[in-house]
Amino acid sequence: MDDRLYRFLKLTAIVLTLAWVGWSLYDWLLAGRAPGLQDYAAANRAFDDGQYDEARRLYARAWQRNPELVDALRGQARALIQLGQLVPAIELLDRAIEREPDFAGAWANRGIAKDRLGRYREALADYCQVLQLEPDSPKVLKELAQVHWQLAQATPGAKRDEHYYQCLLALERWQEQQEQ
Repeated sequence: MDDRLYRFLKLTAIVLTLAWVGWSLYDWLLAGRAPGLQDYAAANRAFDDGQYDEARRLYARAWQRNPELVDALRGQARALIQLGQLVPAIELLDRAIEREPDFAGAWANRGIAKDRLGRYREALADYCQVLQLEPDSPKVLKELAQVHWQLAQATPGAKRDEHYYQCLLALERWQEQQEQ
């Protein structure tokens, strides 16, 4: 092979390799990163580690940096639920539901918060909305049965029997889901 051709091919290979490495680094480090995603990822790790106050703080910062990141709003609400701050969690979930009404997880978490506050009828409405969005959700069926049970305990007369019946139906559907 000609010496000039060899040097040309060698230089071309080096330039193309450096261009590929440079583009890869740019793409990995800088391009396509929406603001707040690093805080959101750190918040998820903190939540998974049980550091709910830190997770709440990081979710809030992610939301502040990127108000389109509704996951950060929902994450902050989940952290508040774990911290027992149920009313602020419900307020955040209201905002999340307003932005993305078809996301069943927000309805379910709001139902959980309302359930823990003893607002069973409101929790029941949220769980029913989850079942509209995800009809075969075994976790929601179990929560639904629990809320009907609690309502039955607190309700006199015929309404009490209706809640017992609804509880049994939800439990039956839940058991069918578990067997599948």
